[in-house]
Amino acid sequence: MESDFDVRRSITKYNDLHERLWARSRDAVARRNRIDASEKRQIESSGTEEERHFNHKLFALRKRALDFNIKELAIEISHVADVIESLQHVQAAQDTGATDVDEAAVAHLAFERYDDWAGTNHELYCLRSQALEVAGDIMRLRSQRPKLQERQSDDAEVDLCTALGRMRTHTQTIASPTPDEDETDGHSFLTLASPSHGASSGEWWQRLLKASSQRTSQQTYLRELFNLSGRARTFEARKILEYVEECQKFAAMAMERRGAVKDMTDSRRLAASGRRRSGGAQASEPPFGIQPGRFHEFVAALSYYVVEQQRKLHNEVWDEEEVQLILEEHIMSSVRPLACTYSERPAEDLKLKETCESLAAATQEQLGIPKNLASEELVPYCEAIALLRSMFFSLTPSKKLFCVASAANTVFKQLEQGGVDVQTVGADAFMDIWVYVIVKANVTDLMSSIAFMSEYAVRSLSTGQAGYFLASLQVATLAILEMDVATILKPRDSGGRLLVCQRSKYLQLANKPNSPYEVVVPCQELTGFRMCAVREWLLDSAKFFSVVLEKCPDEPNSTVNVAVIRVNSKNVSPSQLEFLKKVFLPENHPDLYVEDTPLGKALCLSREPGNLSVLRLACADYCDVEESLTQFVTVQRLGVSLDSSSPFSVATPAALSTAAQDTASQSAGVSSPPSPPQRPALVFQPASIATLAVKFREEYSITDTVSLSDAIYFIVTTMQTVCQHLEHLSTLAPVDGVYTDLVLAAVKAFKAAYKTENPDTLDFQEWTDDGVLTPVVFAAMKTTLISYLDDLAHLGFLVPYGANACDPGERARMQVRQVITGCQRGWHLPIHVHGGLGKKTREEIRRRMAMLTACAHSTQSRRLR
Repeated sequence: MESDFDVRRSITKYNDLHERLWARSRDAVARRNRIDASEKRQIESSGTEEERHFNHKLFALRKRALDFNIKELAIEISHVADVIESLQHVQAAQDTGATDVDEAAVAHLAFERYDDWAGTNHELYCLRSQALEVAGDIMRLRSQRPKLQERQSDDAEVDLCTALGRMRTHTQTIASPTPDEDETDGHSFLTLASPSHGASSGEWWQRLLKASSQRTSQQTYLRELFNLSGRARTFEARKILEYVEECQKFAAMAMERRGAVKDMTDSRRLAASGRRRSGGAQASEPPFGIQPGRFHEFVAALSYYVVEQQRKLHNEVWDEEEVQLILEEHIMSSVRPLACTYSERPAEDLKLKETCESLAAATQEQLGIPKNLASEELVPYCEAIALLRSMFFSLTPSKKLFCVASAANTVFKQLEQGGVDVQTVGADAFMDIWVYVIVKANVTDLMSSIAFMSEYAVRSLSTGQAGYFLASLQVATLAILEMDVATILKPRDSGGRLLVCQRSKYLQLANKPNSPYEVVVPCQELTGFRMCAVREWLLDSAKFFSVVLEKCPDEPNSTVNVAVIRVNSKNVSPSQLEFLKKVFLPENHPDLYVEDTPLGKALCLSREPGNLSVLRLACADYCDVEESLTQFVTVQRLGVSLDSSSPFSVATPAALSTAAQDTASQSAGVSSPPSPPQRPALVFQPASIATLAVKFREEYSITDTVSLSDAIYFIVTTMQTVCQHLEHLSTLAPVDGVYTDLVLAAVKAFKAAYKTENPDTLDFQEWTDDGVLTPVVFAAMKTTLISYLDDLAHLGFLVPYGANACDPGERARMQVRQVITGCQRGWHLPIHVHGGLGKKTREEIRRRMAMLTACAHSTQSRRLR
């Protein structure tokens, strides 16, 4: 039995509720009277008979909705008054000390049980259902509003039908492009799709979709309101379940009508075959079940009902589109299989997938993308392709539509980042790129997804920018289905014979299975040229070559040994072929040009290669100097001084005079072939590497029993290991002893961090802002790692290896990472990747060591006292 205090509290709360219900009832009656007063004035001000008829229906529906609301409030007021009277009798009995009070009745009348009563009362449920039906009638009437009274949005300024017709005509000509295709004489696509226009008309729905996935108080309330799994379901959740049952009934009817066919592909025929009214009338009944018309009608009605309830109860104005998105998510969680089956296009999906797979190797040029809009990325428009593929993992139609629009917007963003004026990008040029993105993405069941979005996405999202992108996606897929794959993928020129100086490298590549190269002549002498190594490329494994040729008219008898290769077009796709042609035969390169020789095409050094650091090779075969040249560049990055042991010599005066003669002939109007650079060139002398090795051994304290290559390998691998432990180098980078640009950046990062952590103990002349490793820096690296591991040992962690922490062996590296990982997890550090002494981990170690030191000093001070 409730206590005296509980009964009084319930009476107080019921009295407050009674006052609120009366206030809402008076407000509803006042609004009903205002509608009666304004109806005549509004109808008389209507311009046409159609508008007057529309306004008359709308006012009638609004009055019906208010009538249901007033009746609902009257029932609640009556119930609350009865409960208050009963509780007052209970209170009076308790005050007199009566013992015959019914405890069950008191518990039933508690204020906490009011929501249970409101949720289970059949009369209230019927009134709310009728109000929901009126809301559906209002939304249906709004969709039939006269065109003169429709709200004109900023996104509807362009005739979409005309634009899509132009795009369809253009995409049919992709297989046979003409030279004038780059021109964009059509209307500007900017008004519908450019990033600048999105600020006014496109970004609102993006913000809406992102907001619908956030956990704000409003989102949390709506998700609880539409929750179908709870035991105490709300009125809205019960209506959703009724609609789900309606959809299942529709599916069963469709299955029965088709003779128990397993799929629902032809379920649309139910709308045309079984919806005739009795007597042979031709008018069809309203949509039913999972049909798109019924789905949108239910979503719009229930959203409108929820928004109106919040306005009446809490005086809050909610975004109706946002409510629709969350409601769509909850409904689709139950009926998505039925909706996908209703909108599936299996035959078209299969045909589109086969066409995209056939065009998977097509290049941008083959698919009609103009050269000024072609992407220079290794994987062109990869971000847009990834966004379009993510549509497969989105479950609701509106989120799928968001993926489509995001991919299209990414295309414009990339064009803008590439220096293209998006103001000049027309619909035709965009469709070329859009077709390329769709082909490369090859989304599973794309045609069915397009139908799913078109039929079930929230209507407000299907207009404007998002709707245009969806329509363009549909037109592009239809164009892809009509493409002639054989015409598009016709064989292209492989570039002919190519000359390479790194013979051993390409001979090994050609011997591999399915190699993109084939060797025509393994070794051939080429007269009138010399070899030049590009210092920046020698240690870069990603470069296809690091040695180029240089034409030397001053030494017509000089020869070099080259290998003649060609691209094996059977083992490469058209896109790979285009990429290799750009690598070996670059156009408009500031430092390189292509020279036609009797043996084939050679990549040569231009007259003034100001952007490259070039080393001339005083030999005829690169294989003779490859090892010593690599060692020299590595030792240089290891910080060994070259003042007294430089393996260089300056170019001869004859070469400089020849260059001057070339300049004079050009000024006289006489054309001449490209000449060597007009500056002193450095010539690499392999014999001088021995002197450099001696100095390297001295500075790094290496004995003569260790070979130069082994010494370099040991130092570089040790440095790579330490940089990985200190999180200056990714653990995905190989510990291979090659001083690449990635390792150079890691050493530079270590220097910057070390100078920040030790500002008072550094000789800044030794610690330059570059990636060069010196003996001092190398020693500081090892000392830093060992000191942090010693600190971990003092803090109680088991560190059994001591000075072997810098060992580049795989087992030693794994042991270090295990100790660091245990420390990070034990301290619950907020980091994503464990196993490295990153900035947060180092700061935590220093903080804990400072606390330990302070505690030790405090203990010692107490003992001395």
